[in-house]
Amino acid sequence: MPSGFGSGADGRQQPCAPKTGVLSNRKLMSMTAKEAERLERRIPVREVMTRDPITVSPRMRINHAASLMKEKEVSSLIVIRKDMPIGIVTEKDIVEKAVAMNAKPSHITIKDIMSSPLLTVQPNTDIAEAARTMASLKIRRLVVVEDSKLVGILTESDILRISPALIELTREFESIHRDRDKIKEMPMLMGICESCQSFSEELKEHDGLHVCKFCIEDSEQE
Repeated sequence: MPSGFGSGADGRQQPCAPKTGVLSNRKLMSMTAKEAERLERRIPVREVMTRDPITVSPRMRINHAASLMKEKEVSSLIVIRKDMPIGIVTEKDIVEKAVAMNAKPSHITIKDIMSSPLLTVQPNTDIAEAARTMASLKIRRLVVVEDSKLVGILTESDILRISPALIELTREFESIHRDRDKIKEMPMLMGICESCQSFSEELKEHDGLHVCKFCIEDSEQE
């Protein structure tokens, strides 16, 4: 039988659907009516995010951080300095980075292993766009910030609660369109400028460092 053809109910050869579309159609057909309705209407991140995420100081020892995660039953902690979110630490960070440092957990602080700057999203961002951003960047969390203040955290688990199909669909979309379509709006980078050590809610990569706009302007004037 020629490639690209299949047999119909009457035994005749019929063209097969392109492989890139079969999986998407199957997933869409398997979605419940409620899931389909959720994908059709715009859902802001604020309706899905986890509010009041657990926060810690960058000076906390990671053995205490691990205990706090277990107590609160969470897999990540937001790192705060002077009420400003500057980083995030996950269970994976504690396990992998602490082992790589070959030091006792009681001798390592969160600042030593946290991921920074933060990838952030606004609470009014469409949940589908946030999910696509996470799929494209291969991350599982986005910190939700409004007026420079931490208001929540959006995780894959949060999205799965409202629509199990959405994560799979966005991952597949990114796989198919990776080289053609770009994210509409990249998440903002928030944290400590690696040049002046000041907090900034809009860091940019410059000469291999994440720096604030003022440091970029200063370097361009030199």
